This record gives sequence, C-alpha cells and structure tokens, in this order.
Amino acid sequence: MIGIVGKLLLLYISLVQTNPPQSVKISVTDADTVYECSADANTPTQYTWTREGQPLPSTGVRAEGHRLVFLEFTSELNGLYTCEVTTPEGAQRATITRYVTTGGSKIDFSLLAVVTIGAVLIVTLWQCVKRRKQQRSLKALLPYHT
Repeated sequence: MIGIVGKLLLLYISLVQTNPPQSVKISVTDADTVYECSADANTPTQYTWTREGQPLPSTGVRAEGHRLVFLEFTSELNGLYTCEVTTPEGAQRATITRYVTTGGSKIDFSLLAVVTIGAVLIVTLWQCVKRRKQQRSLKALLPYHT
C-alpha cells in the first residue's frame, strides 16, 4: 500500500511467510467409505489421489478434492492409496492401505451361479442314469412281462 503524507512518500509492505505443507494425514470416515486428507498448509493447496502410484481406477472410487470416496465396497479396490498435497512452496504425501475382505464382486456371483447350475445338472443326470438302471434291472427280473 502506498500513501502520501505532505511531501513524504510512505510505502507499506506486508510480508507473509509461507511454508510447504507439513504433517499430511489421512483419516477414515463414514464406515471406511470416505478418506479425508489434511495438511497444515497456509497457502492454497492442491490434492492429488493415486492408487499404487497410478491414477485412480475409472470406476468404484472418486476423488473430490481432499476427499476420496469409495462408491463400491469390494476387495477389487484394495491397495495403497496416496494423497499428495501441493502448494507453490512444495509438496508432501501421506499413504493408507485399504484392505476389504468382504464385498459383492460380480465375479463372485457369476462363479456361484455357474457352480449352482452345474450341481443341479449333475444331480439331474445322476437321477436319470439311476432310473434307467432300475428299469433295466426290472426288465431283467421280469422277462415275460409285456
């Protein structure tokens, strides 16, 4: 800010010390469906989420700024997730491992359906073979029966 008092020119300078982000943390909320990344940065920050060092999967999980929202509760989304907080002064990272042991995977249900149908077919075929053998042995016992 500049001010003029009489013939004296006054110049006001305001210095703000900015630092890179420190102590980045990830917290888990909402029954393991939302991860929140926080850092003690005093300048505008940018949040970048990755999984196993790669971009996030295209389905099942979505980054919303400092939040990572899991749209599916499945083991297919297991892995090491990283939140990188970036300011003009630098960047810091925090990681968290997601491990889900239960969940509804499409592959699991498909496999269950195939096994169930296979079991029904095997039981049906076994009953047909058993009935045919019974009919043959009955005909063998009663050769003169018409």
